[in-house]
Amino acid sequence: MTTELLSLAQKRNAVERGLRPYFNDSVLERVLRYWEVEYGNKPSFVLNRFLSEICNTDDLRLCRKEILKQVLSEISEVERQIRLNIRTDETVPQSGINPPENKKTTGLGEVSVSENLMDAFQYFVVSIYNDIPVEDQMEFDTEIRQRILKMGLSINMEAKLYDTEQMNFLPVRSYSRVITALYETYCEFYGPVKADRVYARRKEELKQKFMNVSLHDLL
Repeated sequence: MTTELLSLAQKRNAVERGLRPYFNDSVLERVLRYWEVEYGNKPSFVLNRFLSEICNTDDLRLCRKEILKQVLSEISEVERQIRLNIRTDETVPQSGINPPENKKTTGLGEVSVSENLMDAFQYFVVSIYNDIPVEDQMEFDTEIRQRILKMGLSINMEAKLYDTEQMNFLPVRSYSRVITALYETYCEFYGPVKADRVYARRKEELKQKFMNVSLHDLL
């Protein structure tokens, strides 16, 4: 995430609730310690890698996709509750339009940080869509936009997620959350193994094409 919404303890509790139905107490405590050391400060989309390491029996491997969905659901729920609490403390502009993002420039004539992030974000989203079969794109796009709406973000339901006009609805600070939601949807459509492979490839492309953008701001 661009700005970590959850503390390590909050994420740990969410992961614990997601894993609890599948592990006894002694094993659960060991895998949680391992998660905290190896994955606690990494983005949500690496959870599949973590699960591939701890699901080491036939029964666990068979339900790994369901475990991933459960853990992601628990994390999303905690994030949703925190965002609701934050929103009650914020002053909403009377116009109902999100205030413009603060833009920092590094020198005369250089593109703003926000614009660089927007370009990188749009490139990443488009590249993921390019990996989706044409016959699935409409259903996929509908699903991901509904998921983003449930996150409490304002989007244009008439525009595709990757359309330029959609970028005007999404604040820069939300990009990492949208990418995580995109990953979750991809997992549901095509499975976590393919999702990990696609994301790893696109992440490398992003690093090469946008060398002036920190991936920590997006992923």
